[in-house]
Amino acid sequence: MEDLLQMGADYVAETDWSAVGNEALNEAVNYANQVMVANGITDPAELIYALVAIVTAVAAVIIGIVVVIACIVFFCWLIICGICLLLIFLQEYLFPAIALFNMARRAGYPHPWFAFLPFLQTYLEFELPKKEYRVFFIRLSAKQRYIIAIIDIAAASVSFAASELFTLIPFIGWFLGISVLVFLIAFRYRKMYDLIRTYTDRNKAVVISVFSLFVPMVYAISLLVLMNREPDFGYMNYLADEPDKTKQDENRKIKNEE
Repeated sequence: MEDLLQMGADYVAETDWSAVGNEALNEAVNYANQVMVANGITDPAELIYALVAIVTAVAAVIIGIVVVIACIVFFCWLIICGICLLLIFLQEYLFPAIALFNMARRAGYPHPWFAFLPFLQTYLEFELPKKEYRVFFIRLSAKQRYIIAIIDIAAASVSFAASELFTLIPFIGWFLGISVLVFLIAFRYRKMYDLIRTYTDRNKAVVISVFSLFVPMVYAISLLVLMNREPDFGYMNYLADEPDKTKQDENRKIKNEE
């Protein structure tokens, strides 16, 4: 490296720069000579070493700034991802789990701990309302809601793989994929509506369910708000074959007046 620098210095010293017609180059050489004189440098190699040191220092500073900025951006990205994951965890699991556990316990559901297990949590959302289940051509009694719960869990579990398979079949696959998506959305809406309707009036249940399709956090927060209310079939009355109709009518009137 030192040999190359010395060769460069010798070339600079031995070259007759006055014969060069490039004024800018001449000015650069004159400036370099002035720098050498001002700093007491007699050997052009020393000037080259100084320039290399300056360039190296500037490059190191630039690289350091770039590294710092990259680290800041990376940590900001990690923080944003962490916040997003936390919100997803809260809205998809923790908030519904807390609310459903309290709802099931107050309603007298035999297994309120279902609320804290992912797939069983969805199963509980379908099971807890004691209402007829109606979506498109599907009609199930309150005691048959477990059927649609199992279908929904299975469909949601294989929907991604099925969508990839549907893309391999022209037109028909596209139609089947859209149909599955529509049914899953309909199942989700009806699940939310029936559960919320058990604790509030019809109009509020419709509004909350529709908004929850687009902003899932609305559903999670709504469950927390409603979890201490009495279900329309009465406290601890889930296992009763025939819920107290008078109590149901009274609850329904109160909810409609709210």
